[in-house]
Amino acid sequence: MNPLSFALAASVLSLSVAQGTPAWSMIPVVENHLDGDVIKQVLIANRNKDRFIQAINREILALSRDGTIVDEQAAQEFDAISSAALRGQQIGWVLSFDIDGNGTVTKAEVEGTARKLYGSISGNERPSVATRVMALDKNNDGEINAAEMSALERKSGSRQALRIRSWLALDPNKDGKLTVSEAMELAGARWKAVDTDGNGTLSPSEFSALTGIPEAATAPPRHLEHPGPFPTSLPSSSPVRGGDEEVHLVGIYEGYMKSAEGVHGPRVSVTVNRPGKKVTLLVCSYAPARWLISVAPETEIKQIVAFGHSALASQSSEFLLNGKPVKAESFPRQHSNCPYKPEGHGFRDFVKNLERETGFKRIDSFRGSYNAKPDGYMIDTIEERPEFMPTYLKAVDPSELPLIRFHASLGEGPGLYDLAGRLVESSGRHEVGNIVDVPTRKERYSLSENGLRKFTDGGSRTGSVIPASLDVPRMSWPSGIAYDSKRDRIVVVSHGGEGYLYEYKLPTGAWRVVSSMNHMDVRGLVYDPKSDLLYGIEGVFGASRIVAINPEGGAAKSITFDPKKFAGSTDLYDPGNSHLHAELAAIDGDNAVIVAGSPSRYRIYLLNMKSGDVKLTGFRD
Repeated sequence: MNPLSFALAASVLSLSVAQGTPAWSMIPVVENHLDGDVIKQVLIANRNKDRFIQAINREILALSRDGTIVDEQAAQEFDAISSAALRGQQIGWVLSFDIDGNGTVTKAEVEGTARKLYGSISGNERPSVATRVMALDKNNDGEINAAEMSALERKSGSRQALRIRSWLALDPNKDGKLTVSEAMELAGARWKAVDTDGNGTLSPSEFSALTGIPEAATAPPRHLEHPGPFPTSLPSSSPVRGGDEEVHLVGIYEGYMKSAEGVHGPRVSVTVNRPGKKVTLLVCSYAPARWLISVAPETEIKQIVAFGHSALASQSSEFLLNGKPVKAESFPRQHSNCPYKPEGHGFRDFVKNLERETGFKRIDSFRGSYNAKPDGYMIDTIEERPEFMPTYLKAVDPSELPLIRFHASLGEGPGLYDLAGRLVESSGRHEVGNIVDVPTRKERYSLSENGLRKFTDGGSRTGSVIPASLDVPRMSWPSGIAYDSKRDRIVVVSHGGEGYLYEYKLPTGAWRVVSSMNHMDVRGLVYDPKSDLLYGIEGVFGASRIVAINPEGGAAKSITFDPKKFAGSTDLYDPGNSHLHAELAAIDGDNAVIVAGSPSRYRIYLLNMKSGDVKLTGFRD
């Protein structure tokens, strides 16, 4: 046994002996209780609407078996995984007594190990460690073999399974399955109910009404008291900004810890050189740091406002202004966004809330990086960048756009939309995004668990399920669906494993694998009758190109594009840490419609695949 394993065994044995309980019972077990109001729990952790909706979407996707459905089978699978992991931990603990490594544990090995650890294995009223371990020797032959170790197996309710069952208790149509769209409807309705002023953020009073916690306890301190020339509180209403006032933002993840002085605590150095200006300096960090702020002559620091990923980051930081300690202001409400680069959804959220918090409609400059620069940051100019404004995007005039319709789940829920993002026809509870119409049959199809769901005029809102037959592999992570009108078939693409292109023939109901996708991950499938090709975006975890697939699954062509050239696309994710989520929504000749983001914040683009020209046709922040 290596020293680490020996020490771990000692600590578990010690705790077991002290409490008089079997050592294997000290393995952590998930408590067998339901999580209660799961939506409320997500609300408490995410007081911003965008983050709340995204958190709900991430949770449902993580709990589902195929990215679309949460059901009891998924819960049972999580339970089985948890039970197996627990059994492995328990058996591993017993095997820590197997000194000779032959796969069985003898009484002599148990007594020898316990004696070395404790010096004695008996002599008190509680059963000895050896007695407890050897209780597993059911046939009393003096050793514990693999079969007897199986007695350690104990079923345990996994957290994921308990969470799934809590969600299933909210299933609106009580069919035993919760779809992504149903969960999003539940989340949207709950948010609308608690966000009474409709501003997209839970105020202290709204949060208090949700939790029952007194309002004073839910609101963070408005400012930190301090001596010095700074105001003792922020204005209660948005102040009027004078012509000589500026606001500059410096954001870092962590301070630098090595300089000419040697190794030291985290620091951030900032020089402000704006003669004749009154500067509000906003500073943020994910971890506490010492801020060394130098101010040039004739530059006035009106106030320093500190915030961070948590209240601890700002309240535990220190601030020196020209070498003298000062205390910084804090925002009236807690911020979780601390941008250290001028892009990403965190930066967009911060700029959107800037005027409400400070009275400024824009920041005049941004300085920052992940690790603070040892040579510091110089603020000596303003930057005229449109993304520094709360609203900066401008979509193409709808009258200049072609008449293209596509299925998506945007601000008004699942349905048929135009390029400007206006709802043309609601789809009710149909699956988010993955919907195709068959006009000649007056039918509509969506992806379902390992198959399809068919909807007809006047039929059930939940439709009827068409499971994939055993003639094809089980669908793993289906990611696109299209109607091939020339062959009267539904085509589905998946990206689990090597991925497959499936077809379902409408006249016969026969399933067939068209081809393997050979690990080419495609999201969003569209059939174009003009070219008789299937199109999709390659890159499930980061869009990079549109691929065209011929009717038998062969690659026909590809069109590479740069997501960063799409106006506002970096507002939808965290560049460097995550990727742009984009789907191909429609093809019309050389035009491709790309929808990126989530229902609460999205962008609609029209890409000319021949010229590479990109137009922003609709958006929501």
